[in-house]
Amino acid sequence: MCVCVTKGCCWRSCDAGRPKKLMVIVNPFGGEGAGKKLFLQIVEPLLLAAKISFTMKGGLNLSQDLIFISSLLILFLISSSY
Repeated sequence: MCVCVTKGCCWRSCDAGRPKKLMVIVNPFGGEGAGKKLFLQIVEPLLLAAKISFTMKGGLNLSQDLIFISSLLILFLISSSY
């Protein structure tokens, strides 16, 4: 919960709990083969307007993408077990 909400100020002015950085994994074959294009046209402008920095991952090299996603899954499972 945002600290400023409990103090009565405007909830829109609080950045607590809002992501500052994102890693976006784009399926290049999603959206009828236009996944990256859809991201660049729709999502990227929203992230830029919200001043959220991001790294876009995903491309046509399926084997590299699968290794990357598998690594993230392993890290998530390890960190959630503690």
